[in-house]
Amino acid sequence: MEFKLIVKDGSKMRVFIGIALPDNIRRTLADDAEKLYKTIPGRYVAKDNYHITMVFIGETDQKGVTGIKRAMNIAVKGQRPVELSLGHPGYFGKRENALLHVTVDGWKQLWDLDNRLRSALREEEISFDKKQFRAHITLARKARIEKDAVSKKMPAAQLWAAIENYIQANNTCALATGSGSFIRCTPIEYAWHDGAFWMFSEGRQKFVGLEERSRSKKTKYQSGCTKRPENIMSEPANTR
Repeated sequence: MEFKLIVKDGSKMRVFIGIALPDNIRRTLADDAEKLYKTIPGRYVAKDNYHITMVFIGETDQKGVTGIKRAMNIAVKGQRPVELSLGHPGYFGKRENALLHVTVDGWKQLWDLDNRLRSALREEEISFDKKQFRAHITLARKARIEKDAVSKKMPAAQLWAAIENYIQANNTCALATGSGSFIRCTPIEYAWHDGAFWMFSEGRQKFVGLEERSRSKKTKYQSGCTKRPENIMSEPANTR
């Protein structure tokens, strides 16, 4: 863990606590950032400043720094090594003023450390940003992302084939319908035939909203998957 200080004047400092990154990771991130810069302008972070922010504290004085160091020493006591890896690129905010970042795989291993650190800071009566910790590495600030600037478009025929293959590989979706204040979302099995979803059911409330609203939401579930559903589609409902 590395303690970062940015000095604003002689008596106050802008402070955060972060995890320093190995040289090889910083080189990889710098190479990725160089490629992004060709299509996405912005204020890019220097390679030596890449880090994972644990807690942002803000302005403090030398007395506060002393308390922060005590809190850090308490938090890291007995901390075992964790294995983290680079995830995927993304951004926060709006496209015209975005923060480019890379996610961190395995970051939930740092939850206990983060809890100990925040608890120790509270004991030292150090104020800090209460936002929930979610590890990421900032590559650039004030980035301007043009629509489809880094997108790779798939040919329409290839895309439709991939969608059909995915639909046919599974057989369960969550069918959501609504009318007025009535909303219903029900898991239901389906068959895919001739470009349409076929659902056989005794009916009842899951289909009430279709009489007044012809559109529905179908959220696909992967077979044997207990994670969140994927591939949300909206289309006219067919009650055949």
